[in-house]
Amino acid sequence: MAQSNTDSFHAFAYKQKRRRQQQQEQEQEQQDVQMAEAVEIKAEDTDLIHVERLDKDEYIPNERDDDFEGEDDEDILEINGDALNPDVVGIEEDELPQAANQLPLGFIRNPGTLSFYFFLGIYTGDGFHNQANTIIGIGLKATFFAYMYQLLTFYGVPQPRLNVRYGAGTLGGVRWGYADAASARTLFRYGLPSSNILNSQPDLMARLLPLENTLDSLLVFLLGYVCADGTIRRKWGGTPNNILAMYSGLSLYSRDNYLLKWFHNQLAQYGITSTLGEAEVKGHHFNILYYLTNDLNDQHLLRAFRGLRDSGVPLDGKMQLLEHMLLNSKQANNRLLAPHHIKFHDYLGACYTAEAPDRTACVIGQDLFDLNLFDLNTLCEFVGFPRQDSTYNFNLEAFVRFVRNIASGPLQTPGHRLVARYFHICEQRVIPNAEIINKEHAQPFHICNRDGCRRWFTRRYEYLNHVQAQHDLIPFECPVEGCDKEFSFPSGLVAHQRLEHGSEPAVYCRHCQKPFENQERLDRHLNKSHNPANTFACQEPNCGYRFSRLDTLAYHMNANHSPQLERKRCPVEGCFFIYTMRTLLLHHFRNFHKMEPSIACPQCRKRFHLQEQLDEHLDAAHNQLTCDQCHDTNLWSPSQMAWHLQRSHNPQNRFVCRCTKRFADNRGLNRHQNLTGHA
Repeated sequence: MAQSNTDSFHAFAYKQKRRRQQQQEQEQEQQDVQMAEAVEIKAEDTDLIHVERLDKDEYIPNERDDDFEGEDDEDILEINGDALNPDVVGIEEDELPQAANQLPLGFIRNPGTLSFYFFLGIYTGDGFHNQANTIIGIGLKATFFAYMYQLLTFYGVPQPRLNVRYGAGTLGGVRWGYADAASARTLFRYGLPSSNILNSQPDLMARLLPLENTLDSLLVFLLGYVCADGTIRRKWGGTPNNILAMYSGLSLYSRDNYLLKWFHNQLAQYGITSTLGEAEVKGHHFNILYYLTNDLNDQHLLRAFRGLRDSGVPLDGKMQLLEHMLLNSKQANNRLLAPHHIKFHDYLGACYTAEAPDRTACVIGQDLFDLNLFDLNTLCEFVGFPRQDSTYNFNLEAFVRFVRNIASGPLQTPGHRLVARYFHICEQRVIPNAEIINKEHAQPFHICNRDGCRRWFTRRYEYLNHVQAQHDLIPFECPVEGCDKEFSFPSGLVAHQRLEHGSEPAVYCRHCQKPFENQERLDRHLNKSHNPANTFACQEPNCGYRFSRLDTLAYHMNANHSPQLERKRCPVEGCFFIYTMRTLLLHHFRNFHKMEPSIACPQCRKRFHLQEQLDEHLDAAHNQLTCDQCHDTNLWSPSQMAWHLQRSHNPQNRFVCRCTKRFADNRGLNRHQNLTGHA
């Protein structure tokens, strides 16, 4: 009975709290309208660009900016009093004094520096304004108050006034902004969208970039936008014991119909490759720009980072992680990323018990669980907490205890004042008696534990297909009525359905004649294998393959153009097709003769086109080999063993690892040591 009364009291208190918040929101909206009207009437020049405001209910938060609301904007908006004073109407804007919370007007007017274009990119992705276009500001996630303070201080804001706040539920954020007609009018002249502006102005954007240093300004502007509203695309590599994130490009998002097309066209002028896409999220249409990865694209990004470093611009964790990956063979160790490979309850540690969890600590843990190591250390240094060497070793309980002590004592530094404000907001974000969900992200590797197999896969469907084909021996049957063919793997079934019951591949590569089902897959193939920006080109006649790495070219040469390869004729009677690469023969079988594999493995249900394929399969799947020199057991065929001996134990290779493996260059040795942890 007592517990029931307590629950009812908490529910009543929460409803009262929400009612007060809604009343404050209505009062604040009325104040904003009155303030905007006053600025618009009294300002010297009111010729502002007209834009359409997006309703709050329709707003979808981007990667950084949360739709937080519920407090007065008095803490973040500082009106320039001179703009409202009729006694100073005749004074030039340059003569107006800079307020403590405002950007210098000279900076807003575009000094042509790289630091300005980086700020402009952030504002384009995460900026906001009011309906009268007299207020400008930036909103980020709550844990980025440290980075926002450092950034604004660098840009010349004397005393940044940040408001850490929250809205309904558990959303939290930090905002900075001010009301000044001159600053707003100057910033809007670039024709760029912000979080509240749906459409850019193409005629104004045509004059956005400077005539000198154009490429660097464009790339820095792009990095600023990625910082605010983009993601680093990655795939997983390495091994289960040494997980690596492999850089595979950038993704930029926008609801604007023109901005990303402008980016795409500007980049193309300098030979930088990118592609455009679209997506639907909760009924809202988004445009996507994919910045691809190749030697030329990556070198340009590093050039932009050098410019930002030379200018002294503070970088957030996302930018620092991107720079780290580009400088380290496009990879980063898992310890640098958000700790998503452990469960959330494990991350909370001693802060969570099922009987009596520290709910404020759980809210803080919810915020920090998504930070990479660079963002985490930016926050720790700002508040005076020790730096961390891994996100997986972070002691949340010690951090919460440290912050709680700060919040209850004298606030002597800006870092202490902001973290105390953040802590008190987290206390208010707590939902009584709410279930603390044990959030779990997908694991990068799926390990098969059936019958001591221990094989691992980076994709779940590959793992499930392996279990079904190798352990359960369940065939993949063709669903077409009257067709009784079976396949060990779904790839064989898909190829059979396409060739026997469907249509031919839609497009072919003009360089190697490889077939693809759609243009998107062909574009990916062209960017990876025939991109002119890739440095290492195959010199064999009529090949046309290009690679971004020397070891990949070497593998291609040994696999496809080795002198030991014989020129063979298609075994089908009456066919005169000549081939040097077995892959070409297999494509020829499937696409020209429409042949299904007919040679069956006697130990499993897998089928092959050629007897040599079956022999290699028997050695690989049913006869594991061990190297006598380094005891490597991940060898499954004589050809793999020969390749391993040639590559890893060739006496001519001068770079030797402590495991006795040898490499032709230092790059190969470093990559091996990063993958195996032998450094």
